[in-house]
Amino acid sequence: MRTVPLLAMMVLAATSAAAAPQPHTVAELLAAGDVRDADLSPDGERVAIATATGKTTSDELSVISLTGAGDVEGSRRIALPGAERTIVEWVAWATDRRLLMSVLINPTLIPTRRIYAINADGTGFTALFSGSDSILRRSYDLGQILDFSEAEEGRVAIPAWVGGVNQLYSVNIFTGAATPIAKGRTGTFTWGVQRGQAVLRFDVNYRGTVISVYGRATPADSWQPLTRYARRDGAPEWEYVADGSLPGEIYVLSHHGGEDKASIYQFDLARKTYGERVASHADFDLQGVLKVRGRYYGAWYVDDRLHYQLENKALQRHVDGVNRYFGDVANVRIVGLDRNASRILLRVDGATMPVDYYLYDTARKHLQFLRASWPGIEPERLAVTEVIRTTTRDGLVLSSYLTRSRDAALPLPLVVMPHGGPELRDHLGYDRIVQAYAAQGWAVLRTNFRGSSGYGKAFVEAGYRQWSLRMQDDLADAVGDVVKRGIADPRRIAISGASYGGYAALAGVVATPDLYRAAVSLAGVSDLREFLDWKREDGTDSESYRYWVKLVGDPKKDAAAIKAASPRHRAAEIKVPVLLIHGVDDDNVPIEQSRFMKAALDRLGKPVQLIEVTGEGHSGWSTENNLRYVEAAIKFLEPVLK
Repeated sequence: MRTVPLLAMMVLAATSAAAAPQPHTVAELLAAGDVRDADLSPDGERVAIATATGKTTSDELSVISLTGAGDVEGSRRIALPGAERTIVEWVAWATDRRLLMSVLINPTLIPTRRIYAINADGTGFTALFSGSDSILRRSYDLGQILDFSEAEEGRVAIPAWVGGVNQLYSVNIFTGAATPIAKGRTGTFTWGVQRGQAVLRFDVNYRGTVISVYGRATPADSWQPLTRYARRDGAPEWEYVADGSLPGEIYVLSHHGGEDKASIYQFDLARKTYGERVASHADFDLQGVLKVRGRYYGAWYVDDRLHYQLENKALQRHVDGVNRYFGDVANVRIVGLDRNASRILLRVDGATMPVDYYLYDTARKHLQFLRASWPGIEPERLAVTEVIRTTTRDGLVLSSYLTRSRDAALPLPLVVMPHGGPELRDHLGYDRIVQAYAAQGWAVLRTNFRGSSGYGKAFVEAGYRQWSLRMQDDLADAVGDVVKRGIADPRRIAISGASYGGYAALAGVVATPDLYRAAVSLAGVSDLREFLDWKREDGTDSESYRYWVKLVGDPKKDAAAIKAASPRHRAAEIKVPVLLIHGVDDDNVPIEQSRFMKAALDRLGKPVQLIEVTGEGHSGWSTENNLRYVEAAIKFLEPVLK
């Protein structure tokens, strides 16, 4: 183990800049990370880290023991029982010495998730649901814990699919015995659990596009409807994030009362009413909370990087100090906290910082390096990222992230990478695909165009029905800004994106045909009317369908505008080569959307390629297929960006 003095990091950066080291290869950058997950024991004396060992062998589990001063005392490697190929998806301490882990067994055959409990010394191995043979036989997914609040008493709450219905069980972490708590209905897919009791039930429609939330203050109460909303990328409209301080009280993330910025509110389950606003930010949406073993510690938001708003002011000062140590350019995320908030397990990443894990001791103000997720990646060989603010033609101020080689001569070829969603956002974080593009000598521009999340409701709604209009203008304005600064060569600009970003790539070469020299679309929509018709299978009164009508337009009233915003119907205006990539099993954007685009371009004799990837859906692709996708995109873009 090692500590990393800030002075040494600064010297390393200066030396590296002078030496101009070679960038990493695409295969190195796209390799799977070593660390699966990590957690800190409640007493702060042990850290569990699950690490990958390779494609054909099972993961490893290590328990690191700490001294009273917080230094590393030793490490014990614990072998995972069983001969099957196993992947540890997460680890969590239930008690000071009892560890739980979710394991994916035989991932390439019939994936099966199980939770195992084991003592810190490697003894006492138990499969949860032991003795419930019918559940173990009939449920492939037993890998989620919804409530740790009774873990000290030896119980956790776990959902299980039994007879096609989602049921909730209290499971003993020492014996594995399971006792039913609540039974769902058709469509129930998860629960909200408070102090060992089901207080929220989440149901989804048969297509998985609309969520209905039901609540009750006590098990004796009947379930009452609380809200319904469209299931989509980005932040949900109503999100249960933590338990309140009183029974029957929870914390929710919401735009309650029409507020522009999402905040944390108290919510009374018995009365179905909002209470006090617990946390908020004037300029940004809150995006989540810090919750450790069921206890709420505060909220977090992102401007260009992650920030916490912690209730414990002393803890806040320590976290702010760690951020200063990393130059206020990293995402310092708390992933573990002991019960006294005296030791903190941190996950740190940044634009040139692959994910590393650290332990911070508040008494000594001491930061201890534990493990790198990508130990083979050398930060000095990565491209650097700067924040650019652009004022659009109609006066909005946009944030963009420009990544480029440290020593490249300007101007550079430029790849514009619009994010997916569109109700998502980019930030200053480690992005392996961005680094893979930059390693080719290209600059990469990621812009939070109108419609992106995190900046408030009005900013999101400014993108409604602007898919090929002002949202594309935003990208063009950001590109123009980078060209004016002398960074990008206007003759060598391409656009590449996934999901909504894939649509934006296609729409970009239609809306601004002289700006881009090529387009790469991964899982992009090409015909908005066909996409809306597919969404309409829920029914025109579906929250999901209504959400997409708000985003895109009404098929009857806005038919002409929807057609004009569909790249498939404007293929004749495309002047540049197009690469389409799509997962065959995509259930978010059907593969037909890419097939429509290819057929339209083929009919006109335009240069187009379509790569169909079997066994992949909309996201979560395997390491091998991610590498295949990026290498294909680079090979395609190289001739036009030379």
